[in-house]
Formats: sequence, C-alpha cells, structure tokens
Amino acid sequence: MSWRHTKIWILVWFASFLFSSRAMAQSMTVIHAGRLFDGTSDRLLSNEVIVIDGQRIVQVGAAGEVKIPTNARQIDLRNATVIPGLIDGHTHIFRGRKPGILGPGLHEDILMTDSWQYRTIEAVVDVKRDLDAGFTSMRDCGSLGAMYSDTDVRRAIDEGLIPGPRMEVATLPISGTGWLPESGLSPEVNNPSAFRIADSPWEARHAVRENGSMGRAGPEI
Repeated sequence: MSWRHTKIWILVWFASFLFSSRAMAQSMTVIHAGRLFDGTSDRLLSNEVIVIDGQRIVQVGAAGEVKIPTNARQIDLRNATVIPGLIDGHTHIFRGRKPGILGPGLHEDILMTDSWQYRTIEAVVDVKRDLDAGFTSMRDCGSLGAMYSDTDVRRAIDEGLIPGPRMEVATLPISGTGWLPESGLSPEVNNPSAFRIADSPWEARHAVRENGSMGRAGPEI
C-alpha cells in the first residue's frame, strides 16, 4: 500500500471516528434541575443533575458530584421542578370531541358523525398534548369504534413519525350484549357499535385472537 493510500485511509478512519464521536456526544443530554422529585421518597431534591444517554437515564446526582460529558446537550431547568414521566393506566385517545361519553350520546356525537380517519387525526393531536403534559406511557383501553386505528397511532409514535408517549393499545373493546348502554336511538336504527360483542367464553377467545392477529396489538395478547 502506498503512502498516498495510507494517508487516505487514515483520513477516512479519522473522519469516521470524528463523526461517531460527535454522534455519541450529541446523544448525551444533561438536565440541570433546580428541584427533582425522583419517586424514591416524598421530598424534593435540590440542585440535581440528570445525565441521559440516548433515551436512557444513566446517572442522577447532586451538582458537583456528577461528571458532565463533553459536548453533551445542556438543558437548564434550574428554575423548574423535574419529575419522572407520568403513566396513564386507562385512557381512550379516540373519545372524540366530548371526552367521557361512553353511554348515550356516543353514537350521535361520535360514531355516526366522524370517520375513523378524522378521529385518528384527533388522536394524533391528543397524544402530543398528553406527552407535553408529562405522560410518557399510556394504556389505551379500546378504540371505541375506530377499529385498529390505535395500533396505527402507536406505530407512528414508535417509528418517530409523530410525537407521543409509549403506547399499549387494546384495539376493539370486548363487551357482552347489553353490558354497556351505548345509545338512546330507536332499535330500528342499524347503528355501529363501539365494542366487539362476545357472549360466551368461546366468543371471547375468538375476539381476543382476532384483536391480536388483525390489530397487531402485541405478543402480550
């Protein structure tokens, strides 16, 4: 190998090393917290430093005791209180314009008015609001007539297409006939349902398997 080729190889190696070093440095984030609630006690800690590598917290400690990585991104929250991400264990991102409607009024205000596509757009807006409010994990307990659209929202979050918390989704809620009053409409009206009806153990098993296969709800099903 000639010296010229050797120099080129060294330059390529150095450029690759420099790029990877910058990428590693840029993946590091340091948060300076004026007050910190870490969940291990009922008191607030003061003047704490949090070091994050990518999406993982690698160190938390008092300022002056934590070694700050060179070229790490610095976030100054010395005048704020930092808390762990919140978890919403039961929510419905497809509730529509009138949150809380799971009985009479569900059909007139949501199911017979808005398309799945429009409700999905609403859900995309809502998950960003939830993330901005501090919720980093959410369990969505049914799409309420929007079929498997909740798995699409989760996928878009996981792939970085839209901002939102980590999602566990249930796809179609399973209910027995008459368990939940959905509508005050006339029985002659053939209206859509927000639930997947199952009236026996065998129907329930089939409904769960259908949710798992059609909705790709995850291996936990």
